[in-house]
Amino acid sequence: MVDIRFYKANPLFDKCSNIICKDSFNNEIIISKNKYENLRNIGYYSSIGEININDIKNMCLLPKNVDLIEFHLFPWEIVDKDYFVISTNIPFKL
Repeated sequence: MVDIRFYKANPLFDKCSNIICKDSFNNEIIISKNKYENLRNIGYYSSIGEININDIKNMCLLPKNVDLIEFHLFPWEIVDKDYFVISTNIPFKL
């Protein structure tokens, strides 16, 4: 994973209109604008298989109590559901 602001790479979450971090009790965790932008600008060079939430937390400097991240899609990108989740049990598969 890389930051697409500094490296030419494929963005992962460019189709997302909103990103929400939650704890294990499903409470929303407020993060700074800088950390939010870190999430929005995650990219990849080649097929890396899957990304787990710990990789995202480390790269984006998210709080340790983030256990789930909801990525809400733009309306024109919706196929089945209007959001997807990355958590400790559900990695993001490329």
